[in-house]
Amino acid sequence: MRTRTPLPLFLLFGTALLSCQREPALAPGSDGQGPVLMEKADITAVPEGEPLSQEQLDRAVIDVLEARNDFQWEWMDIRTLWSATLYNDHSVAIGYQPANAGTIDDGIHKIDVRSAPSRPYTMR
Repeated sequence: MRTRTPLPLFLLFGTALLSCQREPALAPGSDGQGPVLMEKADITAVPEGEPLSQEQLDRAVIDVLEARNDFQWEWMDIRTLWSATLYNDHSVAIGYQPANAGTIDDGIHKIDVRSAPSRPYTMR
């Protein structure tokens, strides 16, 4: 009886081994020099005093909404943001972008979050 070499198994193992090499995380336009993520130079201080009440928070948001006909949390001060986390489900979404990426506002809709997880982001 002749024994067979498990060639398909070797090919599968070799493919898996070669495909699992991680690429370095580089920001778009980066040459790989310097860190991708850096601390901000202006670190925000912890808010002083008591948080806003639910009514004060609602009024602050409504005032901005009525004045600008739009609302974005980035327009609010740190005390208002801190107060907002104390109500409802206490959720905060935090994102990041590579330190030298600049603004991504014009292309954020093109970001494919499911591609190349070793890269900070990929534009299509």
